[in-house]
Amino acid sequence: MAQRDQFAQETLCTGGLAVKFPAMFSSEIKSVHFTGIGGTAMAAAAAAMLDKGFAVTGSDQNVYEPIASVLAAKKILVMNGYDERNLALAGEILERKLKS
Repeated sequence: MAQRDQFAQETLCTGGLAVKFPAMFSSEIKSVHFTGIGGTAMAAAAAAMLDKGFAVTGSDQNVYEPIASVLAAKKILVMNGYDERNLALAGEILERKLKS
């Protein structure tokens, strides 16, 4: 049973496909940016990563209710559009958050 619990902690299951991600949860990754965060699945994944202790930002063309309220309640910064400059801005913001 202990071996199965360890596998569960190191595995992310999506669509019936089990993929091992031990590095993500045990490395120096401290922040995540989600492109397309306005979608139901992406918003849920972003909230889960935030709950796991990651700093989270996202970007999307349009974010509609109820997702907009969920992200706002979690205080997840959402930038408009898909411009690559959003990543640089997200990095700067997250760096400041992690230092404070």
